[in-house]
Amino acid sequence: MASASILSRKPVELLLGLQQLYVQDQHGESASSDAPKVLAFEVAKYSLCCEMNQIDSVADPAAMLVLPKTKPWLRGVINRHGRNLSVVDLALFLELGGPIAEGAGQLLVLADSSLQVSFWVDSVVGLRSFADIDLVASTEDLPSGLSSYSGQTYVDGEQIWNLLDISAITSSARFHEVQ
Repeated sequence: MASASILSRKPVELLLGLQQLYVQDQHGESASSDAPKVLAFEVAKYSLCCEMNQIDSVADPAAMLVLPKTKPWLRGVINRHGRNLSVVDLALFLELGGPIAEGAGQLLVLADSSLQVSFWVDSVVGLRSFADIDLVASTEDLPSGLSSYSGQTYVDGEQIWNLLDISAITSSARFHEVQ
């Protein structure tokens, strides 16, 4: 039977715990609890990640209600467990290309409940743990919309994960524009 402490965890924390147990089982090693934990996802052709504690859960955008006559990147609203959340198309907000196709992708529900926002992304890759030395200044030539909110990357072999600063996005003047 599961203990109360396990049941009180956020879904993302539960997934990370399961991932750590899997790594231990498969490799006979213990996953470092000191390693930065990020949620990896893809937007347009870019591999992005954010700190795990900034995301509450991942949701399906199928039940989204489209909002007409708003900023193009504000695609709609979704009711998630009794909370109405704005849906921000991250590809459009970061100026990475066209909109995510309706019915595709996933929503990252932000942990800060005062914001009541979710980010629409192409796909969620999963949880990753990196050593501190894997975090370096971004050397990749990024589009201006993305470079404004990502100055660091995690390098995992040949894969580069641009660390997205969620708080910089949500505190930006552009994010708070009213049409």
